[in-house]
Amino acid sequence: MEMKKQSISEFRERMDKTLACDDLVNEESVKKLVVKQFSLSPSKSAEKSHDGNNEYVIEKRSKQVMNFLDQLRSASGDHHNKPGGWKIKENNDDYRIMYRGGPKGSPFHTLLAEGYADAPMDVCLCAAWEAALYEKWWPKVAVPTFRIMETRALQKIRIGEHLSLVRMKVTWPLAAREVIVHYLEIEYLEGDLIIGLLNTVPDIDKATKETHGFSSEGVPEAKDIVRMDFVGGTVMKKLSTNKTYFRTIVKMDLKLDFVPAWLINFIARQLLGGSCKLYQKTVASVAKGDKDFEEALKGPLYVGIREGLSGQKLKNTSENKNRESTLAQSSELHEIEEEKIGQDSTENEVGALEPVKSGLKGNEEQETEPYSNGNKNDATVPDNLGLQGNGEVHIKKVKNGFGGMQNSEIKLH
Repeated sequence: MEMKKQSISEFRERMDKTLACDDLVNEESVKKLVVKQFSLSPSKSAEKSHDGNNEYVIEKRSKQVMNFLDQLRSASGDHHNKPGGWKIKENNDDYRIMYRGGPKGSPFHTLLAEGYADAPMDVCLCAAWEAALYEKWWPKVAVPTFRIMETRALQKIRIGEHLSLVRMKVTWPLAAREVIVHYLEIEYLEGDLIIGLLNTVPDIDKATKETHGFSSEGVPEAKDIVRMDFVGGTVMKKLSTNKTYFRTIVKMDLKLDFVPAWLINFIARQLLGGSCKLYQKTVASVAKGDKDFEEALKGPLYVGIREGLSGQKLKNTSENKNRESTLAQSSELHEIEEEKIGQDSTENEVGALEPVKSGLKGNEEQETEPYSNGNKNDATVPDNLGLQGNGEVHIKKVKNGFGGMQNSEIKLH
């Protein structure tokens, strides 16, 4: 069957089949993937200590990957809308949006977006992985207000792992929001699959290289702004050279004593659905030429992915050693960039934000109970994915942006 005649259900089946393979179900196999990824590009601290990678951090990352894979598998198939399970909010030929609430009395709400994009996997990952590119595809909501205020690279840990800051303006009377996001990419090229963990770090002030794999160096204090938390990630599967299937899950606390059904429907169907459309349009337009994307795609992460997916799948020791050598050289340049980022983060001061009264309460552990209980005094809707407000969604006009996107908009009903 030709690719263009296949349906989204068939694409989804291919994703589900890969997620159900033994290598991604067995805990030891998943740990081997993490160890392999860390070995291909050791962190700067690991190289300096000559002790290899931190076993505690490897165990921690392996559990995070395994938990995320279980979440992804829970959304497999087309039979949903069962009590306590996923509820389909929107399902069309391009993407599917689902929602799952937490146990009774729980403040947790989980959203899922999946679909396919007419773009290579390295381009699709680049759009999701590079915070500096978010303004090109994250929705800009006019009424009520939502837009990206600032994105900043904070710390490069290794190839495919880094910390970034994303700040967002939301509608009055809510305060501006920010997230400190930890990005971790794990490759399973034997199955044409890439796993990307996207988690905030609620205890970032206490982060050390021994306990977290990174430190709090370069992370600004949360002054006059509300720092949000979420747990989630994305997985991408190559369908063909120019077609990729993605599944993204984010679990968050809306910090509301009561979350009405209409709010969940609005977030899922209008805002998250709008984000899917803009993301698909953006990555499909990269081939038309965008200097920012072109520059980002030269990075060692995306070069390695392209090489790995072009038939060199590291199936033998010789191929693996060749890639280790290539990534080791790229890692040296990568570390030089890390030093520059550290300098830039101290030289560039963030503009003053409006004073606010609300903020996060306490330091929760992300692996167990990463969120505080709902509190209407801290009332907010999830904003880390652009899920804020109603009205029209506009693409922000940017220099060297996509011409076909500059006048596009999504009507929200």
